Amino acid sequence: MDNASKAIIIVGSTLIAIAIISIAMYFYKQYQTYEEVRVNSLYNEEVESFNRFYVDSYYSIDGTYNTDGALITGADVLNIINRVDDDNNMGVSTYNITHNLGSNHEIVKIQKYIRDQLKMTDRESYRLTESQLKTLKKRYRYKYYLQTGVGYIYKVEFK
Repeated sequence: MDNASKAIIIVGSTLIAIAIISIAMYFYKQYQTYEEVRVNSLYNEEVESFNRFYVDSYYSIDGTYNTDGALITGADVLNIINRVDDDNNMGVSTYNITHNLGSNHEIVKIQKYIRDQLKMTDRESYRLTESQLKTLKKRYRYKYYLQTGVGYIYKVEFK
């Protein structure tokens, strides 16, 4: 009888230990799932925050959203390429956006002219020429592209 009661105590202790280990594993798995959801949520917020400027710029002058590309002014194009340059100069490898305007494009020349003028001591005195102002009023078709699987915008295009 002594051996039977000891066997029952050993089996009972083993079952209690297994139950405690199972409960601990359950709570660990729940915590791990919560952390994965939290990290994914933070990542999604970061991507959304980064993309927000480019997506918000995607609405046309009349306020409509066009999947073929938004109709925007040259001034908007200038703002977007300034933001592209700023994002690319952040030093983070995730942000590597390209645009299709070459160095001879009129808007890129205006961007360089304004930056050169802002480096001078008398910043308020520069004026844009009529030709530059006309270019900034011109309308362009704007489109952006997302990296597959990552979600960041990697390219903007103007036509």
